[in-house]
Amino acid sequence: MKLPSVVVYNLLMESDELAEHMDLDHIFTMFIPDDFQKVEEAPLIRICDLDEYRSEWVDNSAIAVDISVQVDIWCGVNDLTRLSEIRTIVDNLLAENHWQQYASTTDRDPEFDLVRVARRYRATQYIDLV
Repeated sequence: MKLPSVVVYNLLMESDELAEHMDLDHIFTMFIPDDFQKVEEAPLIRICDLDEYRSEWVDNSAIAVDISVQVDIWCGVNDLTRLSEIRTIVDNLLAENHWQQYASTTDRDPEFDLVRVARRYRATQYIDLV
């Protein structure tokens, strides 16, 4: 079973619509490399695993795992329209793939001097018992 962040990363990397709004090479899992931690590299996306636990059982065997991730999106402080567009694309793409968005915050990241939207998504993955 793949890490939840890798599942979401693959969905985003396959999105032609997202590619129209940002460089897909600026999507990362777990951390953003130092070379990209600059205002001029925005927009940026980071996907982190939050939680993963067995959630459904049959005959003492797990058949499902509940998973959650956080997707952080950074854009310039003067690029809020683009930030909103990217957020909507990510929301729609994940919803189409059975991820439910359940938490969100927006703030100004003092380290990058960028605006950040942090959104949390959850899903249930069924375990292939074959």
